[in-house]
Amino acid sequence: MTKAELQEYKDLLSSNEFQDAIRRKRVCLFLGAGVAKNLGMPSWQELASKIANCCLEKNILKYSSIHILNLLNDPLKIISYCVSKIKESKNDKYLDDILKHNFSEIPENNYEETSIYKDFVELYKSGKILIVQTNYDNTIAHKCGIQTLQTYVPYLDEPKNGLDNSLLVYLHGKIDEAPLRGSTLSGDLILTRSDYNNVYVNKNDSRYEKQQNFIKLLLSNYHVIFLGYSLQDNEIIQLIANSGEVEGYLRTSVIVDSCGAKEIQNEITAKYLSDFSNGKLELYYYDTEEYGIEKNFENVMKNLKETILSEPKLTNLQGFQDGKGVIFG
Repeated sequence: MTKAELQEYKDLLSSNEFQDAIRRKRVCLFLGAGVAKNLGMPSWQELASKIANCCLEKNILKYSSIHILNLLNDPLKIISYCVSKIKESKNDKYLDDILKHNFSEIPENNYEETSIYKDFVELYKSGKILIVQTNYDNTIAHKCGIQTLQTYVPYLDEPKNGLDNSLLVYLHGKIDEAPLRGSTLSGDLILTRSDYNNVYVNKNDSRYEKQQNFIKLLLSNYHVIFLGYSLQDNEIIQLIANSGEVEGYLRTSVIVDSCGAKEIQNEITAKYLSDFSNGKLELYYYDTEEYGIEKNFENVMKNLKETILSEPKLTNLQGFQDGKGVIFG
């Protein structure tokens, strides 16, 4: 599959299904780590490196251990090992300081340098969308200026029977000025392999049930647009692509960048999503050749915002029953 064989994301934004979702206020923007990088927040690999370096600087781990950790290609393994050593040494404050600096101080300082988060704030204020994010930062909450803002962490808070656009959802937890429930910041976040397993794998854990119920509720009721979400982080993709309940979900579309180096990856991904989702997942692209991935990502976000805030065209509402969501890879 080549770029020429894929549909451009603008075709999706003008589709009847998307326009009807806007009219019904049933659009969800799902923000991944790729979005956060625009504010200088680290990727999983970069966060793992920062935590490992802290362990070295504080003499919690020796250089030889750090060398072995750097050879691993799994940031959750690195973070898990380092966090366990930090806790054993009773130096949780070091970890909390790293998290606060990278997910609170840095994004606050960089907010004026990109339009993407400003667009999210504008969209949230409009009440037309639901925002879900895997990032821990409170940037949107701090900048929206709404006193009645309701933040929601599905695996920690009481289950919701229904969702509304006044919520700001933190799928993996959030950085607070003061730690939640009297624990350290890291204790309330999906940060380590153990945390991940308890929320996404361990069916005997109450947090697993809460998280799964939220995701199913979201996919069943919203036209979901995943922004900056890696298809390798497949806990949500698998719920769509390999679920016996997939017929109850709205259709989801994957928008990938058109980088030539990813053509084979896109071809494999497109076939996988088509085969295992019973037609619920589709692949689209956005062009990256002229200005590069980051600048064109801003343009995608701008077009998305303008489409949502403009008066949607009147269309056949039946189209919404086969509604499409979007994932930005």
